Amino acid sequence: MRGMATIFLAVGIVAVVGGIAGSVWGVVAGNIVSLSLIPMFASFAVVGAIFILVGRYVGKLDMSGTIRNGVPATAQVLSVQDTGVTINNLSMVAKVKLLVTVPGAPPYEAETRAVLSGRTQWGAIQPGMTLAVKVDPDDPSKVAIEGRSAAHMTPEAMAAGVNQAFAAAGPQAAQTHGVVTLKAADIIRDGVKTEGALLSVTPTGLTAAQAAGGLAPEEGDDPLVVVAFTYIGDEGREEKVQCVVRVPDGKAGFLAAGARVPVAYLPGRSETATIDWTRMA
Repeated sequence: MRGMATIFLAVGIVAVVGGIAGSVWGVVAGNIVSLSLIPMFASFAVVGAIFILVGRYVGKLDMSGTIRNGVPATAQVLSVQDTGVTINNLSMVAKVKLLVTVPGAPPYEAETRAVLSGRTQWGAIQPGMTLAVKVDPDDPSKVAIEGRSAAHMTPEAMAAGVNQAFAAAGPQAAQTHGVVTLKAADIIRDGVKTEGALLSVTPTGLTAAQAAGGLAPEEGDDPLVVVAFTYIGDEGREEKVQCVVRVPDGKAGFLAAGARVPVAYLPGRSETATIDWTRMA
């Protein structure tokens, strides 16, 4: 990540300096040829400025220093939001809001960025999960998530995270430290009905019974998968969501990247979107 940021910054600086120098030369020379080249040099400067901005953004994603020198802590995931930024059109940059607990200090809220490597890892972090983090000793607002890819999570850790994120909360939402868990059935029953398109489907290797207790026998063996999908939400906006879903018997064949799926969500709460199995024939 640091190397990519350095390349963007270096190319950007060269383009800006070259563009400005070329534009100045064009004005000073004052002949027809030099004046005609000014727009080209100016475009170099603009592109260079964009590269510099991208390089600075990518540099902020590099949390290796905090991982290496930070104080070990734990954090509960309060929310996960897609920033709309992808790297190489594969890795998603997510904004993660955390409730951080450092030993010997009261919990506090912080935000960080997490790079979810590859489309199959979108959804690896869910509200309610408890994660290992490192905190910058000089700036507690800088928090780095350790082991943020689902590929590096043990089945036990994934089960714990899924259990926290999708615990049966009864007909009403349960709220702890700002984390709200809802039954998918309640969202499907009461939510807005719309349509969506699957981006990716990733098996967790777990069954519903491994992640949550109290399920009927016919539901306990249902597999859990991480799905990423887009859907049409409030005011016709396209939203993107990643979540863990329990796949009922006979429904797995509907889950393929690119497939259209029925979706339900609570108005004004795009993060509650889930697949509406009741409308799948």
